[in-house]
Amino acid sequence: MMLKEWLNTTGFEKTREAKKMAKIKKKLMTLEIERCQKKMTHCDVTAVDKKIADHKSAYAKMCEDKR
Repeated sequence: MMLKEWLNTTGFEKTREAKKMAKIKKKLMTLEIERCQKKMTHCDVTAVDKKIADHKSAYAKMCEDKR
């Protein structure tokens, strides 16, 4: 019984997906910080906004695939 659970590939895939999702969330946080810093210095934030939108859509897609 334990061997079947250990060799179960779906558990491994779930772990990999969770790590990818955590990585995307971390990247989103750093992009939000970068966006705030650029706003404070009155720089253009459109490039950062585009990156944030791309990462949010990737995260949303992973959440939909997980269901």
